[in-house]
Amino acid sequence: MICGTEAIREALVDQAEAFSGRGKIAVVEPIFQGYGVIFSNGERWKTLRRFSLATMRDFGLGKRSVEERIQEEAQCLVEELRKSQGALQDPTYYFHSSTANIICSIVFGKRFAYRDPEFLQLLDLLFQTFLLISSFPSQLFELYSAFLKYFPGSHRQIYKNLQQVNAFIGRSVEKHRETLDPSDPRDLIDSYLLRMDKEKSNPNSEFHEQNLILTVLSLFFAGTETTSTTLRYGFLLMLKYPHITERIHKEIDRVIGSHRPPALDDRAKMPYMDAVIHEMQRFGDLIPMGVPHTVTKDTHFRGYLLPKVCQPTGLPHQTRVCLLGCWVLLISKMTSSWLYHSVLFHSGGMGWGGGGLVMSSNLVTFLQGTEVYPILTSALHDPRYFENPEAFNPDHFLDATGALKKNDAFMPFSIGKRICLGEGLARTELFLFFTTILQNFSVASPVAPEDIDLTPQAVGVGTVPPPYQIQFLPRQRG
Repeated sequence: MICGTEAIREALVDQAEAFSGRGKIAVVEPIFQGYGVIFSNGERWKTLRRFSLATMRDFGLGKRSVEERIQEEAQCLVEELRKSQGALQDPTYYFHSSTANIICSIVFGKRFAYRDPEFLQLLDLLFQTFLLISSFPSQLFELYSAFLKYFPGSHRQIYKNLQQVNAFIGRSVEKHRETLDPSDPRDLIDSYLLRMDKEKSNPNSEFHEQNLILTVLSLFFAGTETTSTTLRYGFLLMLKYPHITERIHKEIDRVIGSHRPPALDDRAKMPYMDAVIHEMQRFGDLIPMGVPHTVTKDTHFRGYLLPKVCQPTGLPHQTRVCLLGCWVLLISKMTSSWLYHSVLFHSGGMGWGGGGLVMSSNLVTFLQGTEVYPILTSALHDPRYFENPEAFNPDHFLDATGALKKNDAFMPFSIGKRICLGEGLARTELFLFFTTILQNFSVASPVAPEDIDLTPQAVGVGTVPPPYQIQFLPRQRG
């Protein structure tokens, strides 16, 4: 595990190529098996990433821009929230629907009505899967998958859920095949099918159906759950800190007003809103342990050799943790607190410690072979970069003049060659959705701000905020 801001940057940026391999997550490995844009490696990964980035950037080969589609979806979301007439409700459904529709428009070339039964079933599968992946049983499965895979557990439900999502994607691919117009590709699936046809004579082509379905699954799952979960956390924080919401409203009224929708150009004029969104991502800490990497070659790091093929002697398989960096992270399960503690571990004549390399058997993850975990939470909660890392405070991202300031420890999308390929899309969605909602609504809760509990519902591969009820009340402006 690589912990601490400097250590993570040294590995993923300064030695980007060496640390660019992708490790496995045991609970989803039976689905992905090294295919798709997130869990692939080598030339397969480079090919799929280039294709996905180009297609998402072109967004249907030059059709409506990402910004226009998000603005349109944000207005659809506002209309849905108006229909609630200020009733108390769980916002999960709304944020899932709106963020999923952005990915749907890129991948499937269409958006779904918020009440579409098939769409709702798909969203529920994604939400339940993210919750299961983030659960404590799934953390245990990461440690003991070789044994636990033979027994019932959350891993089997995750597999079943993702198979159902894959079946939905497969049906959509078939519909695209039947209606494909080579002169007018509509979306990512059309573009991929055209590339498949172009390379059909190449037996080594990575453009085959398995990579298509698992790339779409990767984009759909990551692009829906991450942004919608951040929005859920964000509005819970607005209920907890109404003075921050009030300040955001004032900035929106000053910069945008009420007679036009927010635009991406507004972000540069709204440093406080931008700082709040940065702090939402930092405090929400969505993927605390990062997604595992592997070294692609024998690599020297901080005085230690990380072999491409690693067989650590004297350690029970899959039950110890190799940590590189400044901190060992001990996770207090089901609490929002992260305890930083330095541990020295010796095993079978191997003295591992000092120089930033420590080991602990108390962490819910492990080094298996060449796998390396960049512990993003150790950067996002680094007290050297954030004055009070356990507190939600947008001032973490503002300088003395009130302007947005860069912070090297801010890496919610990871960094380096494996940085989330949807980073730009997610940042645009968060700004436009969050700003559009608060332009049109105030928020309220039956729970007093001081009594609102921010403790996550689950902390594992992902962080899941607690369920809560919220009212969206149309703003009264003179």
